[in-house]
Amino acid sequence: MADIKSQYKIFNGVDYDTYHFETSEDMLVGQQQTLKSNGYRKLPGGLVIMWGEVEADFTNGVTCNFVFNFPIPLLNKVVYADAKCCYNITRNDSTYISYFTSSYADVGNLNSAKFYYRTENNTVANNRFRFKVFILGY
Repeated sequence: MADIKSQYKIFNGVDYDTYHFETSEDMLVGQQQTLKSNGYRKLPGGLVIMWGEVEADFTNGVTCNFVFNFPIPLLNKVVYADAKCCYNITRNDSTYISYFTSSYADVGNLNSAKFYYRTENNTVANNRFRFKVFILGY
Protein backbone atom coordinates (compact mmCIF):
# COMPACT_ATOMS: atom_id res chain seq x y z
CA MET A 1 0.00 0.00 0.00
CA ALA A 2 1.20 3.49 -0.80
CA ASP A 3 0.99 6.21 1.79
CA ILE A 4 0.17 9.82 1.03
CA LYS A 5 1.98 12.14 3.41
CA SER A 6 0.99 15.75 4.04
CA GLN A 7 2.15 18.49 6.38
CA TYR A 8 0.00 20.72 8.52
CA LYS A 9 1.34 23.60 10.64
CA ILE A 10 -0.38 24.72 13.84
CA PHE A 11 0.51 27.86 15.78
CA ASN A 12 1.21 26.89 19.40
CA GLY A 13 1.31 30.44 20.75
CA VAL A 14 5.03 30.95 20.25
CA ASP A 15 5.87 29.36 16.93
CA TYR A 16 4.48 26.74 14.55
CA ASP A 17 4.49 23.02 15.13
CA THR A 18 4.48 20.78 12.07
CA TYR A 19 2.24 17.72 12.05
CA HIS A 20 2.52 14.99 9.45
CA PHE A 21 -0.53 12.96 8.44
CA GLU A 22 -0.46 9.74 6.47
CA THR A 23 -3.34 8.43 4.41
CA SER A 24 -3.17 4.83 3.36
CA GLU A 25 -4.28 4.08 -0.19
CA ASP A 26 -6.98 1.73 1.06
CA MET A 27 -8.60 4.64 2.92
CA LEU A 28 -9.54 6.34 -0.36
CA VAL A 29 -13.30 5.95 -0.69
CA GLY A 30 -14.94 5.20 -4.02
CA GLN A 31 -12.08 3.65 -5.98
CA GLN A 32 -12.60 0.52 -8.04
CA GLN A 33 -9.97 -1.53 -9.78
CA THR A 34 -9.10 -4.75 -11.53
CA LEU A 35 -5.38 -5.40 -11.63
CA LYS A 36 -5.22 -7.85 -14.53
CA SER A 37 -3.40 -7.78 -17.86
CA ASN A 38 -6.50 -6.01 -19.24
CA GLY A 39 -7.49 -3.93 -16.25
CA TYR A 40 -8.57 -0.55 -14.95
CA ARG A 41 -8.59 1.75 -11.98
CA LYS A 42 -11.45 4.15 -11.38
CA LEU A 43 -10.47 6.98 -9.05
CA PRO A 44 -12.90 8.71 -6.65
CA GLY A 45 -13.19 11.83 -8.85
CA GLY A 46 -14.30 9.72 -11.82
CA LEU A 47 -11.05 9.46 -13.79
CA VAL A 48 -10.59 5.96 -15.23
CA ILE A 49 -7.19 4.54 -16.18
CA MET A 50 -7.33 1.44 -18.42
CA TRP A 51 -4.64 -0.76 -19.90
CA GLY A 52 -4.40 -3.98 -21.79
CA GLU A 53 -2.93 -6.11 -24.54
CA VAL A 54 -4.32 -6.90 -27.98
CA GLU A 55 -3.04 -9.18 -30.73
CA ALA A 56 -3.58 -8.19 -34.35
CA ASP A 57 -2.48 -9.14 -37.86
CA PHE A 58 -1.08 -7.17 -40.77
CA THR A 59 -3.10 -9.18 -43.26
CA ASN A 60 -2.67 -7.07 -46.39
CA GLY A 61 0.91 -6.04 -45.67
CA VAL A 62 0.54 -2.35 -44.91
CA THR A 63 -2.40 -1.83 -42.53
CA CYS A 64 -3.53 -3.32 -39.25
CA ASN A 65 -6.78 -2.47 -37.49
CA PHE A 66 -7.89 -3.76 -34.11
CA VAL A 67 -10.42 -3.00 -31.38
CA PHE A 68 -9.67 -2.77 -27.67
CA ASN A 69 -12.81 -3.44 -25.61
CA PHE A 70 -12.73 -1.47 -22.38
CA PRO A 71 -12.80 -3.47 -19.13
CA ILE A 72 -15.59 -1.12 -17.96
CA PRO A 73 -17.60 1.38 -20.03
CA LEU A 74 -16.83 5.07 -19.65
CA LEU A 75 -19.63 7.45 -18.75
CA ASN A 76 -18.59 10.62 -20.58
CA LYS A 77 -15.47 10.79 -22.69
CA VAL A 78 -12.17 9.25 -23.73
CA VAL A 79 -9.43 11.80 -23.04
CA TYR A 80 -6.41 9.82 -24.27
CA ALA A 81 -5.98 6.58 -26.20
CA ASP A 82 -2.74 5.04 -27.34
CA ALA A 83 -1.45 1.66 -28.46
CA LYS A 84 2.16 0.69 -28.98
CA CYS A 85 3.40 -2.39 -30.73
CA CYS A 86 5.69 -4.37 -28.47
CA TYR A 87 6.22 -7.81 -30.01
CA ASN A 88 6.12 -9.74 -33.29
CA ILE A 89 4.38 -12.99 -32.35
CA THR A 90 4.87 -14.60 -35.79
CA ARG A 91 8.65 -14.18 -35.75
CA ASN A 92 8.92 -14.57 -31.96
CA ASP A 93 10.91 -11.35 -31.51
CA SER A 94 10.64 -7.59 -31.27
CA THR A 95 12.09 -6.76 -34.69
CA TYR A 96 9.96 -4.99 -37.27
CA ILE A 97 8.04 -3.03 -34.65
CA SER A 98 9.84 0.16 -35.66
CA TYR A 99 8.36 -0.12 -39.17
CA PHE A 100 5.01 1.35 -38.16
CA THR A 101 4.80 4.80 -39.71
CA SER A 102 1.43 6.06 -38.53
CA SER A 103 -1.44 5.26 -36.24
CA TYR A 104 -4.61 6.79 -34.92
CA ALA A 105 -7.48 5.81 -32.66
CA ASP A 106 -11.23 6.12 -33.17
CA VAL A 107 -12.67 6.76 -29.71
CA GLY A 108 -16.22 7.79 -30.55
CA ASN A 109 -17.48 4.86 -28.51
CA LEU A 110 -17.52 4.69 -24.67
CA ASN A 111 -17.09 0.88 -24.69
CA SER A 112 -14.10 0.42 -26.99
CA ALA A 113 -11.44 2.10 -29.09
CA LYS A 114 -10.47 1.14 -32.63
CA PHE A 115 -6.82 1.55 -33.57
CA TYR A 116 -5.44 1.87 -37.09
CA TYR A 117 -1.79 1.20 -37.88
CA ARG A 118 0.05 1.64 -41.17
CA THR A 119 3.50 0.65 -42.38
CA GLU A 120 5.37 1.25 -45.60
CA ASN A 121 7.34 -1.97 -45.12
CA ASN A 122 5.32 -4.91 -46.41
CA THR A 123 7.73 -7.48 -44.92
CA VAL A 124 5.29 -7.59 -42.00
CA ALA A 125 2.54 -9.00 -44.23
CA ASN A 126 0.73 -11.86 -42.55
CA ASN A 127 2.59 -11.27 -39.28
CA ARG A 128 0.81 -11.21 -35.91
CA PHE A 129 1.77 -8.51 -33.41
CA ARG A 130 1.07 -7.75 -29.75
CA PHE A 131 0.06 -4.19 -28.84
CA LYS A 132 -0.03 -2.54 -25.41
CA VAL A 133 -3.03 -0.20 -24.97
CA PHE A 134 -3.44 2.72 -22.56
CA ILE A 135 -6.70 4.68 -22.13
CA LEU A 136 -7.67 7.66 -19.93
CA GLY A 137 -11.29 8.70 -19.61
CA TYR A 138 -14.11 9.60 -17.29
